[in-house]
Amino acid sequence: MDNRVQWHPGFCAAMELELWDNRDDLEYEREYNLSKKPLQADLLVIRKRQNASIHNEIGQIFRTWNLMEYKSPVDSMNIDDFYKVNAYACLFKAQAKQVNGHPASEITITMIRQRYPERLIKVLEQDGFHVVEKENGIYEVIGNLLFQTQIVVSDRLEGEEHIWLRSLTDRIERQEFQKLADNIMQLNELYEKECADAVLEVVTNANGTNIEKWKEDITMCEALARIMEPEISQAKETAKREGRAEGRAEGRAEGRAE
Repeated sequence: MDNRVQWHPGFCAAMELELWDNRDDLEYEREYNLSKKPLQADLLVIRKRQNASIHNEIGQIFRTWNLMEYKSPVDSMNIDDFYKVNAYACLFKAQAKQVNGHPASEITITMIRQRYPERLIKVLEQDGFHVVEKENGIYEVIGNLLFQTQIVVSDRLEGEEHIWLRSLTDRIERQEFQKLADNIMQLNELYEKECADAVLEVVTNANGTNIEKWKEDITMCEALARIMEPEISQAKETAKREGRAEGRAEGRAEGRAE
């Protein structure tokens, strides 16, 4: 796997697709500065419109301000990460323009990882917290916390609406990749397609070897061709322009020589 895979942009795009039904109720800030002196964290901050009801199970915990921490398949998620995200949430609360402008009761934390963080869960329970699975792959942390917190395990999520997060892996199965391709082919809106392209780019970079093999399958090849048709057309047009430019340059050079 290429260690240069940029997981965070793919995750942000995947979350927008996950929560697409509520796109008019949510505002996204993909990177957040937590102080005037740059302290930038790879947090996705989602602001929810008051009284909006989120359809996706992941968003049912949402209040006004929702901080999301994503761990890539090559990253760990341990107890120090848990408290670090809580510290980020404290900084976020403290930097509001007015006193208590971000009430703690209106801030939530979501930590997302592909695999079940067994050691983290064990330490949390040893420290007196209760971790309850509310939905498949969605675990709420209950106890003496400043902010309502949940842990999402993407490879335990079920249902077509979670295909975007489940696809963020370096070990995607052929059947799952086919589902991703099928879902992308059904998208209509331009921005929705742009988000899907960001997810597909990450998945392709992380699983390049297997995807090259799957292209030999006729059904898969047709799906990929349709998905990538705009990029292919653009590449062809660029090649034509470069060819014409090169031809004109050669013609001028020959003319001067004659």
